This record gives sequence, structure tokens and C-alpha cells, in this order.
Amino acid sequence: MAREYGGYLPFETCEKDDWFSRYSGEDVLRTNSAKAAIYFAVKQSGAKKVLAPHYMCASVKNMLAQTGVETEYYFLDDALLPKLAGADPDTAVLLADYFGVLGARVRAAAERFPLVILDHSHAFFEEPVLRNGAYHIYSCRKFFGVPDGGYLVGRGVHCDLEPDLVSDRFSYLVTSFEQGTNAAYAEKQECDRSFLGNYKGMSRLSRGMLSSVDYELVRRRREENFEHLHGLLRPYNELAGLLPQTAPAYLYPFLVENGSKLKRRLVEEHIYVPALWRELVCPQYEGTLEYRLSEDTVFLPVDQRYTKRDMEYLAERVICLMQKSLI
Repeated sequence: MAREYGGYLPFETCEKDDWFSRYSGEDVLRTNSAKAAIYFAVKQSGAKKVLAPHYMCASVKNMLAQTGVETEYYFLDDALLPKLAGADPDTAVLLADYFGVLGARVRAAAERFPLVILDHSHAFFEEPVLRNGAYHIYSCRKFFGVPDGGYLVGRGVHCDLEPDLVSDRFSYLVTSFEQGTNAAYAEKQECDRSFLGNYKGMSRLSRGMLSSVDYELVRRRREENFEHLHGLLRPYNELAGLLPQTAPAYLYPFLVENGSKLKRRLVEEHIYVPALWRELVCPQYEGTLEYRLSEDTVFLPVDQRYTKRDMEYLAERVICLMQKSLI
């Protein structure tokens, strides 16, 4: 684009340090999405095959197909870890830190595989382990109000990427800021679809916005909210034994009988809980842990917008709906 002078002032940003600037520039690749980060991890790893979980987003499965690398899928055990004895040195194992609560368990599992891609899309603050054959994936949009953004962190992963352009999928953030998230829900979904097959570098706008985030406040608030909500809902949660006391997690996973009905009732009360990976609720997966997680896990918000008082309200509504048998 030709250099311009004069005219009105554009959006004000300052591209300085972000959360991953403390790592060597050669070990960080800034992408426009977590899917793009996984795409480039597969490409850079040189893997001849990828082992990936059934329990994941369909758009990620489509992306893996686009890499041209053979992909096989595995089931999870009761600890949400792969039912895999091992893998060949030229096979990349995609591991997910589900909901941002597995932490040390998923890191320990990763040590079993010489070539591993750790998907921390739900665990932005999980520290990467820089070793040969390990690639770490992070999502910005799941933790911050930015139009795009993902990170690939690993030894020597940096390469030059064309920055994405997001001017046509940024307005939903302004609408939601002024009118609430439901007002821009359809626009947000359209934005999500725009990342399909679109694997580029992080936009300049998101880089500037991420430079101004108070990361420690975000981490602390998520930890406090998670701990408080878990303390209130632990007796009812079938996943309680897997959850830490606290974590700066993406969402709080609450697994309960008839969770699918509970989700619908919560949405009616303007408590918007995502339905992660509903495509697994089908005859192919019936009777599996993956089916149950997709059908009955209620994902409650614990992000930096909220306080402990909000967590008490959420817990009160959940318990009330359960006790009154309204689900």
C-alpha cells in the first residue's frame, strides 16, 4: 500500500510487547488463529502422520485434512488423556489441555511422545516447554477481545507470514462492547467462519491491542472466579475429581446428568454457555466419553469480565434449576 499523508486519524494502537515477547523471536510465530498455528506446527514438524483426538472442533479436523498429512483419531481415557501406548518418531500427537484444567497431567503425557503438538487453546497461561519436537498452540480470541490471533511456540518456528486483514470482521467487538454479546452473536459466528482455510499471520490490529492487555489481571481474575465457582459447584460436578482447585481457565466445565437440558434453560436466562463440539452427539460416538462430554458438559464463564459475586449468581441459578427439576 502506498504511503499516505494527512487525512483523519485511524484506530490508535501501539505494537509493543505481548505475553510471548519474553521468549526468543525465533521461537514464536504469531498467527491469525489457533487453527493456523496448528496448521503451521504440522507443516514445520515434518510429521508423516498426525494422531488427533476425536473430541475436538470439526473445523480443526477439516484443517488437518488440508495439511495433506495422514491423520488418525484416538479416544480419551477417564483422565481426558489419549488412549495411546506410544507413537513413531515421525508421527505427531496432538494433545489438548481441555478447558485449561489438565496442566501438569497433559505435560507429563506429552513426554511419552517424541513429536507432540500441545493445544493450549483453553490454557493461554500454560508455560511452553521448549524442547526439540514440542510445539505449543495458543488462542487469543478465547481469552481477549481481539479480532484474531494465535501463537505457535517452539524451537525455531518463526517464519515470515503475511498479516491478516480484519477490518471486515472487527465491528462485532464494537457492537458487543456497546450493546452486549448477544447483540452481535450472528456477526461473531460469521467472523468465526472467515478463518476456515485462512492461515495467515496475526493482524497488526490484534498485535497492537494485545500489547495493551493487563495479563496479570486477566490471569488473577480467571483464577479467582474458577476457584470460587468450583467451591460452590464441586459437590454436583462429575468432573470434580479431575479439576484443580483453581486455574486461569477458558471456562468452568460442569458435567451433570441432563446437562443438555440445563444448558438450554441457562440460555433462556441470558447465561450463554457454548455447546462445544455438538457434532460428536451422533450415533457414531454413542456410548463413548466423547459423546457424554459433548452432550452434558455445561461450560460456565469465569473470565475477567466477572467477579466472585457473579460466580455466586451463576452457581445459584445452576443449583436452583437442578433442585427444582426444571431441566
